Amino acid sequence: MIYLIKLNIAIAIFYIAYRLLFSNDTFFRNRRATLIGAIILSALIPLTNTSTPVDMALKENAVTDIYVTRVLPVLTVTAGTDTATTSGSGTDIARMLFAAYLSISIILVTRTAWCATTIARLARRSPCTTVDGIKVRLVEGSNTSFSFMKWIFADAATLRSAKAADVISHERTHAEQWHTADVLLGELMCAVCWPNPAAWLMRRQIKINLEYLADEHVLALGADTRTYQYHLLALSCPSEKNIAISNNFNVLPLKMRIKMMNKKRTAPQKRAKYLLLLPLAAILLAANNAETQARKIIQPAKTVIVANNKTTDDNDKTVYEASEVLPEFINNESGEKGTEALMKYLCDNVKYPLISMKSGVEGRVIVKFVVNTDGNVSDATIVGSASRNLSQKELDRIATYKRDGNEADDEPGVRIGDACNALDDEAIRVVSSTKWIPGKNKDKPVRVYFTLPINFKLQ
Repeated sequence: MIYLIKLNIAIAIFYIAYRLLFSNDTFFRNRRATLIGAIILSALIPLTNTSTPVDMALKENAVTDIYVTRVLPVLTVTAGTDTATTSGSGTDIARMLFAAYLSISIILVTRTAWCATTIARLARRSPCTTVDGIKVRLVEGSNTSFSFMKWIFADAATLRSAKAADVISHERTHAEQWHTADVLLGELMCAVCWPNPAAWLMRRQIKINLEYLADEHVLALGADTRTYQYHLLALSCPSEKNIAISNNFNVLPLKMRIKMMNKKRTAPQKRAKYLLLLPLAAILLAANNAETQARKIIQPAKTVIVANNKTTDDNDKTVYEASEVLPEFINNESGEKGTEALMKYLCDNVKYPLISMKSGVEGRVIVKFVVNTDGNVSDATIVGSASRNLSQKELDRIATYKRDGNEADDEPGVRIGDACNALDDEAIRVVSSTKWIPGKNKDKPVRVYFTLPINFKLQ
C-alpha cells in the first residue's frame, strides 16, 4: 500500500511538471521520452533506496516523526481513566480497501487484455491488401482506420478515396515507431493508479502526443498541410467499432492537432528545459529515501549495531530491520494474536504516571525494541521521548524553573523533565512485558527490530 501511495504521488508530480514545462512545445520526441520516463521513474523510485544507512535518532528525523505518527498504530493513554484507546492504520479497513483497490485494477487490466485479444482476432480474420507496398487489413463498414502493434486496419472506402495515402502514411508511422507500446504502458498505469486523476490525464497526453508525432511525420514526407487537415476533418467522426487501445487516425481533439501543425516550431535551444527533470527525479528519490529510512523497511543487513553498540557478524546476535516473516504479538493468556491483540494488551497494562499527571505533561513516546528468537523483548530504548512533544508554554515553564530553581506543582523533585522521563519509563516497562511470535528468514527465527508509538494525553 505504501508503494501505491508513493507511485500515485510521483505520477501526479510528473504530470504537473509535464503540463507546466513541456505541453506547449513542438519537441514531440522529447515529450514522448518524458512521458514514458515519468511512468517508469514513478514505478522505480518507490523501490529504490540509495541513501547510506545511518543510525539516526527518530527525534532528529522529521520525516520519521510524521510517518510514525500517521501510519503506525498509536496507543493513546488518557490520564484519569483506566482504559486507553488506539488509533492508526485500521488494519482490517486497510485490508478491505486494498482488496477493493486491487479488484478494480484487475478488472482494468483484464479489460485491456480483452481489447488486445479482440484486435488480434480481428487481424486474423480480416482480409489483407497492399497499398504502396504496405500491408493493410480491411475492416468493412468501420469508416475508420487505426493501427495496433504492426497491424494497420482501414475501411475499403477509405482506401479508395483521395485521402488514402495520408491515412496509410499516418498509421504506418504509428506501427513503425511502436506507438502501441506507449498506449499499453499508459493503460497499465491507469489500471494500477485508477483513483489518480493525474494518471488518466497523463494517458490522454500520451495518446495526443503520439498523434502529433504521426502528423509531423506525414507532413515531413511532403503531404500538403491544408489537404491533410481536410482529411482529418473528413474522418473526424469515430466509429463505434473503434478500440480504445489502438492508435486512430481520427483521434480527437482535432482542434489541438491542427493548431499544433500550424504552430511555429519551438527554438532548438529550449530543449535544455528537459534537463529540469533530473533535479525533479532527484528530489523524489531523496524524499523516498527519507521515508524509507524512517520506516526502516530495508533488506536485512549483514552487520548491525546491537545493544552493546558493537558491530558483529554473529548470526545469533544479528538484528534485522525487517524479516521475511515479521514478528507478531501474542497474548499467552488469551491466545489472541496480531496488531489488535497488541493494542488491547497495551490498553490493559499502560498506566499514566502520577508524576506526569501532576506536572501536566503529555506527549508521544516512541519505543524501539528487539523481538528475540524466543519471542521475548530486549534492548527497548526510547527513540522519541515525550520531552520533544512539549508545547512552547511548557518549554517556557522549564526555562523558568531552571532560572528560578523552582519546582513544579510544589511537589519535591517533581519537574517537567522528571515527568517526561516517567512517561518514557512507563512505555519501556509495558513494551518489555510483551510476548511475540518471532520473525523468520528462510523459516529460521531471527531477531527483528520493532517500533511502537504510545501517546500519553491529559483530559
